[in-house]
Amino acid sequence: VYACKNQTISQINFVDPNITSYTWTNNNTTTGLAASGTTSFTPQFIGLNNGITPNRSIISITPSKLVSYTGATSVNCTGTTSSFNIIVNPVINCLISGNITVCPSSVQTYRAPKGMLSYSWSVTGASTIISAGNSDSVQIRIRPSCGNETIKLTMEDSSSCKDSCNLTINAVDVTPPVINAIDTVIDLSCNPSASLIEATLGIVTASDNWVSPRITQSDV
Repeated sequence: VYACKNQTISQINFVDPNITSYTWTNNNTTTGLAASGTTSFTPQFIGLNNGITPNRSIISITPSKLVSYTGATSVNCTGTTSSFNIIVNPVINCLISGNITVCPSSVQTYRAPKGMLSYSWSVTGASTIISAGNSDSVQIRIRPSCGNETIKLTMEDSSSCKDSCNLTINAVDVTPPVINAIDTVIDLSCNPSASLIEATLGIVTASDNWVSPRITQSDV
């Protein structure tokens, strides 16, 4: 029997119509199961594991049968002991690593712990996944405007133990625009012409890391 930490492990029945009674023992109570019992089943319990490796219990079952003989006292005959394992696997810890503050329209890589059986990534809003969404890393193209998005991940190990987690990222334009100008000093006098104004402004350019700025001028 395999289970994940904190998972409910159902009652396990011992079925044999020829058996009168059972005695069972558990060699490791740290899995959450009682040490022993005289029922024809192990009761339902919550699987426990406080370590990082599988936690194993060996359940040994000894059957007994009351045999009656004519004219004699009944005899309780003990059968052969058999056993089975209950293994409680440790919890897996979902974690998303990567940049939290990002530039709009940038491409970012986010990673999860390696070694899982499956991964399922998603992202909210205007951001999009541009790589395969079933591996331990994913590439995301961030939304073209400022704002928050949420990356979601569900991962599962080979024991079918699952965990999910989220990471909120913030798209922020952290690089200010740059304006360059080469001034030419000219006496504009009164009511200058448009050509004189443009000559005085010189060559003006502007740049930004994610949009194309527009430069305008006016004569007041």
